[in-house]
Amino acid sequence: MIRIFDHNVWCNKLIANRNTLIRRMISHYDADVCTLQECRPSTHRVGDTDLGALLADTYAEVCPELFDRNHTPIFYRRARFDVIDSGYELFEGLNNIGSKSITWAVLYDKLEDSRFAVLSTHFWYMGDEEGNRQRVENVHQVKRCCDRIVEKYNVPVILAGDLNCIPNSDPYREMETVGFADVRKCAAKTTDRHTHHALPEFNEEKGVFECNAPLVKTIDYAFAYAADAIELHSFNVLTEQMAMDSSDHCPLLVEFDMKKERDLFVNFAHRGASEYMAENTLSSFYRGLRMGANGIETDVQITKDGVLVLFHDDTLARVTACEGEVKDYTYDELCRMRVRNAKTGEEDIIVRFEDFLRYFGWRELTFAIEIKKSGYEKEVVDMLERFEMRDKTVITSFKFPCIEAVKAYRPDYKVGYLIKDLDDEKYENMKRIGCEQICPQAKCVTAEKVLAWRALGFSVRAWGVSNEEIMKATADAGVDGMTVNFPDLLTKYRKQ
Repeated sequence: MIRIFDHNVWCNKLIANRNTLIRRMISHYDADVCTLQECRPSTHRVGDTDLGALLADTYAEVCPELFDRNHTPIFYRRARFDVIDSGYELFEGLNNIGSKSITWAVLYDKLEDSRFAVLSTHFWYMGDEEGNRQRVENVHQVKRCCDRIVEKYNVPVILAGDLNCIPNSDPYREMETVGFADVRKCAAKTTDRHTHHALPEFNEEKGVFECNAPLVKTIDYAFAYAADAIELHSFNVLTEQMAMDSSDHCPLLVEFDMKKERDLFVNFAHRGASEYMAENTLSSFYRGLRMGANGIETDVQITKDGVLVLFHDDTLARVTACEGEVKDYTYDELCRMRVRNAKTGEEDIIVRFEDFLRYFGWRELTFAIEIKKSGYEKEVVDMLERFEMRDKTVITSFKFPCIEAVKAYRPDYKVGYLIKDLDDEKYENMKRIGCEQICPQAKCVTAEKVLAWRALGFSVRAWGVSNEEIMKATADAGVDGMTVNFPDLLTKYRKQ
């Protein structure tokens, strides 16, 4: 999955925390590529809040020598992509302060071994007849640029930016006429939200700029060109408060993949990349996805004051400096603790289930949610339902009454039974409640058993993959997925 964050960051007032808000959104949505417009030297390239400097820990900039002008920069995640080629050109014709431009890059995705191009652009802004003609000319210059890219590199192009025109205007129709596909229309998941609103106003009481204005029109777009090779998963207009407060344009978020034969195997990051990071923490989950995991496995328990949190063990002692159980503490008390990876020393905080879903639930992943104890099954399902997780989640447990309670409450949710191996009693119980997945211990898995379990109607997800040898044997047995502490090794093995 490749995630593009697009934003016209202009504002005619100096908002002190604007760049911090933008950086926070880019981090929150874990963007792979950022296409920006109106990145002005006077507001976005200044001092400690220089936007390029704020992004520099993770992102490199295409054409970094352009930092001294108002232009259309592209930032890309340096650990994932290499730049094959790139360029920048001003729009011909009307062009105030040289800000209307095209920045483009052909990127090599080291994770997926694929190539694509991305283009950031900003069209002429005046709304008169002459301005409309200029935007049509902008369309044709963008097309010429994309044609050169496609002819030389045979890659699809994702274009994003502020086109300064509404849907069904002459420039918009010209985009479609010359072969650009509006991602808003084509993505599997999309939205009809507008993208433009009033400028944030200064709130004297709070001492910050804020915007609570309605969205009034759409002038920001994402388009795909030569797009037969890509699959457009989602298009979204971000409207949370920090998005509204950072500019008078809402950011866009586009998710896509290069088309390939669909791999139904799920590489579950077990409590995240728990070999390397503090388990069941946001940093661990992020690391797992960067290592190629297309699924996340985590554990849910409930606190003394009824808050669902992610924690595996019966007691706190192994991964924190505290004694007792999760249920002995309030959430606020748990927040003062730190989860630690004893091998690497990495630490992070205990995570609410709700926050986990807010950060990861919208992604195109498969989730294995393990309920550790009986008594809060309804609360877990209700929280999953809040985030529309039914179709991408399997609820699991070693305790059969837990998955039985889930099925009794919501039969439409898939459940999996965590067991060492299958026997007749377990099979009859699973069949009785309509259990969809068998989750055997990896060392008990064989190719013959996998075929037999599938013949009984179960998908097969293995657990207990404690080393690379077991991982390889389990994968070769043909399971549908497995939970691993080291998703990078599984990703590497399955690419061989």
